[in-house]
Amino acid sequence: MIKESIKEKVLDYVTEKDLQGDTKLIAELTSMDTAKELMKSVGGMSIHIQSVENLEEPFIRFLQAHFDCKNLDKRNIIHIADRTEKSPKVIRRLLLKMKRG
Repeated sequence: MIKESIKEKVLDYVTEKDLQGDTKLIAELTSMDTAKELMKSVGGMSIHIQSVENLEEPFIRFLQAHFDCKNLDKRNIIHIADRTEKSPKVIRRLLLKMKRG
């Protein structure tokens, strides 16, 4: 196993051409510095990055900011569903959750 100080020195020589797969994607989407920091701190670890579609609380805050969330009639639910690409069932569940607090 490489000592930490040597590992950091070797990272100074890493270029985007040296990267593969997810590490290369991270460097392309963010920066080489971010990719290197991840390599240094969690290198070798598999990570899961959440999909924004699965984050319920931020989506609820988005709904509150952009739609009439007090109106639970079918027409409003369908309107919101059409605009957010979610099913009416999901929208109704979230609106009821908001109403309950």
